Amino acid sequence: MSDDQKTWKVVHLSNQGQARHMLMSKVTHRLSIALGLYESHLTSAAISPNSRRNQLLDCSYFYSWADGVRIDVDRRFLTGVGFELREIRLFAHWLKKTYTGKRREPLSPGTIATILSSCGKVSRYMYEQYLEVDENSAERPAVLLSILKNDQSNWCSVSPPDNRESEALDLTDVERMQIDAVLHPSTRQKVSPMAATRDFLMWRLNSRLGLRIGEILALRLCDCPQGNEALVRIVRISERGNNYCDPRVPYAPRPKTNSRELNLAEDPVLLPLLNQYMSETRDCRQAVEHDFLIVNQLDAAPLSTSGAQTIAGQIAELSGVEFHWHLGRHSYFNREFALITGRPNYAALRDTLQYKGGWGNPKSLDIYTRRIVRERALGKVSIYQQRLNTLGMD
Repeated sequence: MSDDQKTWKVVHLSNQGQARHMLMSKVTHRLSIALGLYESHLTSAAISPNSRRNQLLDCSYFYSWADGVRIDVDRRFLTGVGFELREIRLFAHWLKKTYTGKRREPLSPGTIATILSSCGKVSRYMYEQYLEVDENSAERPAVLLSILKNDQSNWCSVSPPDNRESEALDLTDVERMQIDAVLHPSTRQKVSPMAATRDFLMWRLNSRLGLRIGEILALRLCDCPQGNEALVRIVRISERGNNYCDPRVPYAPRPKTNSRELNLAEDPVLLPLLNQYMSETRDCRQAVEHDFLIVNQLDAAPLSTSGAQTIAGQIAELSGVEFHWHLGRHSYFNREFALITGRPNYAALRDTLQYKGGWGNPKSLDIYTRRIVRERALGKVSIYQQRLNTLGMD
């Protein structure tokens, strides 16, 4: 089965400006009551709209599989019956035969693991809410705990190992230079000067400052350098105040990384490039009522996530590099870690990189250290490390 053959889909609603989601049958147009209740639970727990949407998308696979074997998932969930290991195993086997994307590629082990994890979370929530055990019984807590542990074990037992990022992926120096060359505004054809400058700016913010694509799309004019400074501010959505509004809801980017200030002077290209882009878009901005930096070339509306992915596809096509935005971020921090590895003040420098990346958990940096360890074991030294050696800073 392919993605477009799934029998359930996520539909998007807006409630007083807040993005909400429901799971709906493509065949009968019936809404899932169980998933509606679960989405409300996630909303009450302040889970971001994108995370809620992704969990429901994961569950759409489960509901689609259940249609094929004539199982009413809602009925099972809402009566606290749940699913046996045999059924969970059949679902996991079905996922391995499901493909996605234009290339009709099989779901990756990491994607399958994520889908199974999301479905398991819903299953345990439904047990907690609807398991038919006398609420006044002294045995209920023990019975519920036993069932929850067994259910978690069942879902985990069929999940493939998720080795998506045991170490960070990377772009070679040559690949980075190729992308620089094909994206430079002076070489772009078939796009407007404003779009060419915008795409190059997005790439440099991604690969020279390590910004996530969601952070780039969420940048506002007020986050950009003011006066003679060269700082760009990454501000969490939760810290933008009650009056913050993004017209891209329910698909608005919601960066979860910590707020921070980054120096554009790290890359001599960035500040003049940013100023050029803001100058080129000044006229079209007069007709819009938003403050976002990265905009469409036609109507100056904030660039959407799907629009950013289209640009990533264009970068891949122009450069011949298998590119996605997180590769640019990885390539930046791989090089930063190569610079600090082996330095006497490594711990302090690592803390600085944690700040620059916006990570709350220091373990998030381990994918970069593992890559450095492996490359050193293989005798590989990056061009950046070679420069340090030349300067006597190793």
